[in-house]
Amino acid sequence: MLSKKHEQLLEKFLGERDVKDSSKVVYKNSFVRLIKLCFGESKKKYILSQKESAVLEIVNASDLKLNSKIDILKIYRSLLDITDKPHIKTDDVLNVLFKEKDEFQSTKNIEQLEKSNLTFQMINDILNESTGLNYILLYILVNYNVRNKDLIIKHTTKDAVDEHVKTHDIEGNVIYKLNGSYIYIRNDYKTKSRYGMLKNVIKDSKFIEAMDKTPPDEMLFKNKSGTPYSNLNINKLIGSVFSVNDSRLTNVNQQLIYKIIVDHYELMNDNNALKKIAQNRPHTRATQELQYSTRPNIFDDSI
Repeated sequence: MLSKKHEQLLEKFLGERDVKDSSKVVYKNSFVRLIKLCFGESKKKYILSQKESAVLEIVNASDLKLNSKIDILKIYRSLLDITDKPHIKTDDVLNVLFKEKDEFQSTKNIEQLEKSNLTFQMINDILNESTGLNYILLYILVNYNVRNKDLIIKHTTKDAVDEHVKTHDIEGNVIYKLNGSYIYIRNDYKTKSRYGMLKNVIKDSKFIEAMDKTPPDEMLFKNKSGTPYSNLNINKLIGSVFSVNDSRLTNVNQQLIYKIIVDHYELMNDNNALKKIAQNRPHTRATQELQYSTRPNIFDDSI
């Protein structure tokens, strides 16, 4: 249980954030963890009455993992910020931790790419050799750099969704034919609250031919028993497309594909392409470089 002052502070902190309830739970857990780390079960002390350096020393000296330290210090920084208290020292510590995390993630990404046996050229070769739903799947992954959730798509018709598309209140992700092309609408994806509904017009002839053979009013990607894939298991479908082509290509997923694409354009020093694929996913360039790059840098912790 938190003290009354800490409950009020938590309420103020959460009240300033327009986020989902699930995110509020994560914030609350980090807040409680910060308080318990500093004071144990004591309710007599107040986090904002402590010296900034003292709180930082406690967190740094703890045996928490790197990500946990970052999470609770981000909460602490926000608490200082919303109460107009200085947080320069916290910023400095966070920058050091972000750099450490960045270097660790870059090394991890390098190892993952080396172990995968998959290259940018192989991805494109398998895409070009694929047909039907496999081609549709890989085309979307390679050209729109999507996550799993974006691939949960219903094949529908313009008449069924037109009004909803206009008002941006369409349910889920859909694809439909219009004027000889296919319109791919994403309205259920990880960063939707920040970027809103996304629309792509697909004019690729091979994609159109494959889509024309899929039944409308059904989910696009289903397993052999006809059950639609979910964002939790569609990596099985992605992996099977690659393992069928090359038995060495095990455990291929959308994140690996994205990292390989990012790595390719980083090697080419093509910043325009990197910016474009970040917009496709979508997330910030800072997130792209922090989480998916093989080259360590220092960035803010954007979505």
